[in-house]
Amino acid sequence: MLQCLCVLLLAASALSHLDETTLDSQWEDWKSTHRREYNGLGEEGIRRAIWEKNMLMIEAHNQEAVLGIHSYELGMNHLGDMTSEEVTEKMTGLLPPTIGQRSFTMAFDDKLSKLPKSLDYRKKNMVTAVKNQGPVAPVGPSARPGPSRASWPRPRGS
Repeated sequence: MLQCLCVLLLAASALSHLDETTLDSQWEDWKSTHRREYNGLGEEGIRRAIWEKNMLMIEAHNQEAVLGIHSYELGMNHLGDMTSEEVTEKMTGLLPPTIGQRSFTMAFDDKLSKLPKSLDYRKKNMVTAVKNQGPVAPVGPSARPGPSRASWPRPRGS
């Protein structure tokens, strides 16, 4: 019950933080930054409503992050005017295997208990900045099984 109340208060806080004038300005800035143009006011109204919903979700999540509920913050990106279904349709082409096709075996040994509680590869200089890789095709070299360079981490610059 207390958690529901906290979420409602966070949502109300996010709504009060994002007044209509601020949203109008942010919407125009976002459209300009991501070079968005729509076919008429009808489509723009729909996209604006989706963008606002996503903005409110981001604000609520970030408010929860401030309270320690999440360990990361979210930000608006070029997909902000799309629903999660549209993002999935555009950005993924991989079909997960059905339950009958899965074959996963793994043996654990005593070394597992010696693993650290967390590991930050950013501090080890082993990851690069986030990049937009665009839509992923379900066929082609990226869909073939086999070793990948990512299988063997190495520090950037080597």
